[in-house]
Amino acid sequence: MMQMTLEQVVLAVGAQAGCALLLPLRVLPIIPVAAALACAGMLLFWWGCACGATFRMALGFNLAFYPSVMLIFLPLAHPLAARSGFPFLVEPAALIAGDYVVSVTRVDV
Repeated sequence: MMQMTLEQVVLAVGAQAGCALLLPLRVLPIIPVAAALACAGMLLFWWGCACGATFRMALGFNLAFYPSVMLIFLPLAHPLAARSGFPFLVEPAALIAGDYVVSVTRVDV
């Protein structure tokens, strides 16, 4: 149990540090959200282990693991989305406010 928790902490801290270094400032608010989910997931996992409830253990593991995986792939996906014009990944606040513009260029072959 301690080994899995240690692995989750190393994965989460590494992913959060990598995102903090590689992503632009407007995308950085996702890091505290992922950190809060990871902390809640680890607490839920420990509580599930103490009570013997496998559902809480599984839910806690998923809450701790998947935000870290998302943070690992986000620096890779962000430049690709910026080039291809996906506003939901580039600027989430612009998507909510409806202030985004998607331009389509026609290429004749």
